[in-house]
Amino acid sequence: MKSLTHLRSAVEFGLAALALVAAMAACQPAAPSSSAPTRTPVVPTLTAMPATSAAPAPATLPSAADAGYPPGTRTNIAVLDAIIDAVTANDPARVRELTHYTRVGCTTAEGLGGPPKCQAGESAGMEVEAVPVMGAEGYALRRTDPGVGISADGYRLLAAIANVEEAIRAEEWWLPAQYALVFVTPDSTGAVILSVDDVGIVRFIHVETVDRVWQLVSGDFILPPMR
Repeated sequence: MKSLTHLRSAVEFGLAALALVAAMAACQPAAPSSSAPTRTPVVPTLTAMPATSAAPAPATLPSAADAGYPPGTRTNIAVLDAIIDAVTANDPARVRELTHYTRVGCTTAEGLGGPPKCQAGESAGMEVEAVPVMGAEGYALRRTDPGVGISADGYRLLAAIANVEEAIRAEEWWLPAQYALVFVTPDSTGAVILSVDDVGIVRFIHVETVDRVWQLVSGDFILPPMR
């Protein structure tokens, strides 16, 4: 009798365990059917930007072919408007008048850079008046030289900048600039930056492409790049 009692108890325990397992299974969410859509998580892909020390170009960067403000555009800053008039009118004599030459001692040292080279009859340290012209071949333009730093018909005003900062190596004899005027070249292949103080042009900077301008100058736009 005792063995039958033990057997009955074991059977009842097994049935209770099976019922508990079934109840737990019923509480679990149903597995998705094979026809249910599969969701793939979207993971954003980040593309590394190339390292550069130059400031990014403005979002409004125009193409050179159609860039430029219409004739007659003004900044309401007298020295800048006078320079804009002279350049867009292709008036070299007026550009020369609006150039702020600095007095600096000439040098007999050879090589690129540095103060203007002494000419015949001049000794090292003799003061001359000159302004830097930068480009594929930079040089110091003297007041007595017949040429100017920019002279051609068809330059178009692209932008005007105040509180200008120049990302170029400065020479000790350079005058500091307060403004910059940017013009697209007549053939639309490049640009020229005129660095300006409150007197006139203190630097002529010729660049091969418009994009290059924004790597060399920054500041507050008086006239943003115009397309």
